[in-house]
Amino acid sequence: DSPTTDPAQRTERREQLSLLATAVDRLPPRQHEVFVAVALNDVPMDVLAFKLGSTRNAIYKNLFDARRSLRRSMAADGHPVFPEDISRD
Repeated sequence: DSPTTDPAQRTERREQLSLLATAVDRLPPRQHEVFVAVALNDVPMDVLAFKLGSTRNAIYKNLFDARRSLRRSMAADGHPVFPEDISRD
C-alpha cells in the first residue's frame, strides 16, 4: 500500500489478502504445496517436479487446479479476480 492509498482501499486489500490466505490454507495438500512453492516462493516447476518425484505436467495441473479453486473461493467471498468470475445468476 502506498501512503496515497485511501484507508478504505487499504482495508479492502487487507481483507482480500486475509481471505486469500485462508483459501490457500484450505487447498488440498498437494495443491497447497505446489501453489506455495511455485507461485509464492518462485520454485521452478522442473525443480519441484524432481523434488516431489513427479512430472512437470502433474505440477502444472496441480497449480492450475489450485488457482481455479482460489479464484472460485475469492468470488464466493465477494472478491472476484476476473470479470468472468462474477456470478451471472
